[in-house]
Amino acid sequence: MNRQHSVKEKKLGVWTLSGLIIGPILGSGILLLPSTIYELVGEWAIVAWLIIIGVSLLTAYIFGAISIRYPGDAGVANAVNRAFGGQIKVRSSLYLIMGVSVGAAAVLLTASEYLAQLGWGDPFYIGYGLTAVCVLLLFCRITFVGKISLLMSTVSAVVLFTGSAVSLTNHSKVFAITDAFQPQPFGYAVLILFWAVFGWDIIGNYTNEVKDIRKTTSRGMILSFMVIAGVYLVVAAAMQWSDPAGDGGAHSLGGIMYPLFGDRGQQIIAGLGVFLCASTYLLYVGGISRLTASLFRDRILPAFLGQRTKHNTPFAAIGVIGLVNAAVILFMQLGAYDISVLVLVANSFLGMNALIGILAGIKLLKSRVVAILGTILSLFLIVVIGMYSSRSLLLIISVLCVFFIYREWRSRGMHSQH
Repeated sequence: MNRQHSVKEKKLGVWTLSGLIIGPILGSGILLLPSTIYELVGEWAIVAWLIIIGVSLLTAYIFGAISIRYPGDAGVANAVNRAFGGQIKVRSSLYLIMGVSVGAAAVLLTASEYLAQLGWGDPFYIGYGLTAVCVLLLFCRITFVGKISLLMSTVSAVVLFTGSAVSLTNHSKVFAITDAFQPQPFGYAVLILFWAVFGWDIIGNYTNEVKDIRKTTSRGMILSFMVIAGVYLVVAAAMQWSDPAGDGGAHSLGGIMYPLFGDRGQQIIAGLGVFLCASTYLLYVGGISRLTASLFRDRILPAFLGQRTKHNTPFAAIGVIGLVNAAVILFMQLGAYDISVLVLVANSFLGMNALIGILAGIKLLKSRVVAILGTILSLFLIVVIGMYSSRSLLLIISVLCVFFIYREWRSRGMHSQH
């Protein structure tokens, strides 16, 4: 049974909402992807980044618009319900919950690896500790969580932007693209970069906890996109056009950071990795805990998961998700799978949820531009999911689709009889 709010709630403002968005969408990918993409396509990497920034802008617009129009703890699932009905809403919600339950553990293990490199101990035990710390933070008021995320996101963005700008300013090469264009590796690079746009679909789960749904959400999304795009572009540019060592180029984040931080660059990068991974965990688990708490009303999940504190924190859902994350880490420690499997599973389910959300946006927003670009984005997602999902995962997704289609058909049949 839900506890009623006995005190006036504190709400997220533009800055604290942005704090929840920036760090997670930058994620650990901003530390790993620039060098990977440069190795694949050379100086055409900046073009690949420009494309993915455009994709990110479209994704942010679609999810921002439907989150404002259909607010609530269920987030984008509210729009999916309006567009396609309750069964598709449940399917989309379960995809998101399953993806985050697995992916959040992978995120914390990535942070654990950064700390292990600094000599903090075994990555798995660090992972358990980080899970406990993040869950305890999520038990706090959302405004406090937003402030913590804002601090981590600000530090990460400022350090990455400043370090890259210093390398570009003081050690730049000629700003030109001289490499020959190669379509196949370029297309592969864009596919890899696509995962850098995940995160915008979670913002809707926080719409009940912002000061003004329309103004705060839209301004927070705009501010976040500007910061994220700026960091992406400056880091990508520094990766291919800075030359701090005078040997032809940096081509690594450590090399880019060296002019500003010297030998401490690697420690700085490790610290940023922990900040970005922790903020990713806070955004996603905080978001799906609210989604999970809302599903008990639909009798999809047990009622106890809907329990909240007087500050509207869904503590039961957060606790259960934290236990699931710890169990995922335990099974990995026992050798059941490796982190690449976790990432594959998470990306497949998150991709399916994003696909359903984009299709809902196309149907509800009734914009020709959104329809055209959203269709292209949807086809792109289908290709990515098909290429990067294992057969067993695709089978699970297909079984879930058939199950919910059957339930919808049976439900309509029963209604027509009455």
